[in-house]
Amino acid sequence: MQRCLEQTSKLEALGTLASGIAHDFNTLLGVILGYAEMTEDLVSNDPVARENLQQILIATGRARDLVARILAFGRRDEKNAAPLRIADSLYECLAMLRPSLPPKVTLHAYIERLDLQVIGDANELQQIFMDLTVNAVHAMAEHGDIYYSIEAVTLNDDTRTDWPELATGDYVRFRIRDTGCGVPPHLVNRIFEPFFTTKDVGEGTGLGLSVVYGIVKRMKGAIRLNNSGQGADFEILCPRYEETEP
Repeated sequence: MQRCLEQTSKLEALGTLASGIAHDFNTLLGVILGYAEMTEDLVSNDPVARENLQQILIATGRARDLVARILAFGRRDEKNAAPLRIADSLYECLAMLRPSLPPKVTLHAYIERLDLQVIGDANELQQIFMDLTVNAVHAMAEHGDIYYSIEAVTLNDDTRTDWPELATGDYVRFRIRDTGCGVPPHLVNRIFEPFFTTKDVGEGTGLGLSVVYGIVKRMKGAIRLNNSGQGADFEILCPRYEETEP
């Protein structure tokens, strides 16, 4: 329990640091972008200069996308939070993902109840599903099965031992399990750190899981990896939203 709390504090500190740096860096990128766009108008008759400026604009745009993901890790903005049926969001995401997945990857969804709701941002909830799915596909070398499940659970003083950061109460549990290689035990405590990745250079930024972690924390939930050595099994608990009679 103590190690879990220490890890949570460490990740929150990293999120604060990363967000502060990213905010300032985003301001500098805005200056670069603005001057590049103004200069582009001055070299309309020089194709080589225009091409060089186009590459600067493209690279700056990619850098701003990267900064946006860093900010997503530590952001605390909840203005778009609303009740969401988590099953609907999952099915919508899987419908978008299936056409782009390798043909030898099979998705399996087991939904206990279709009416389970959480409070969150619809786009961020789908970001969780997408990032975890993409990671699973990579871990399986584009060949294997991915299992999704959604169910209602209740934490009490006895059952919350594995979730020390959560209070007792009703939650929605979302799990995604793959048949890939799993995570080496010595890396388990680092997987949610920004920029940490086991992928080769050029294959990932190391921000996918850190963004997922940040979104889950904004939803007042928690995430953990159940690592048995037979694939990765990510488990997320978020407070269950129940509509009350007026």
